[in-house]
Amino acid sequence: MRLFVLLSFITIFGGCTAPIKYDSTVTLEGNIWNLSELYGKEYFPSAEHDPAYIEFFSDGSFFGFGACNEYFGRYEASASSIKIESNMTAKGCEGMLEFELDLGSALLTADEYVIKGEELYLYRDSKIIAKFFTVITPELN
Repeated sequence: MRLFVLLSFITIFGGCTAPIKYDSTVTLEGNIWNLSELYGKEYFPSAEHDPAYIEFFSDGSFFGFGACNEYFGRYEASASSIKIESNMTAKGCEGMLEFELDLGSALLTADEYVIKGEELYLYRDSKIIAKFFTVITPELN
């Protein structure tokens, strides 16, 4: 009898949660892309600085942050090619200059991009120079 009541409870109330729907069509625009790797080195944000990221907008502009300085400018992207024209603010943060110059170089020299799932790969001459990830929030139906 207890088993019957337990199974009835699970059957009745187990189906009350809304299904979770994941977006399977991640695009370049409309996502915040968090840096995870730069020139083959895994990137971990430090406790002293905010994480590096980039965000592309449908009007051809972008904005990003490199742990100390802001990146901004214009980009052109087709199905897989990309050209980024980037500017950077000039704040001086101790120990971050080399990293931020490398990130700026990766943005300026990227010539191709690929999105696989929730990851963005920037390439130069068919070699991965930067990896980013985005977090897709599931929608409850």
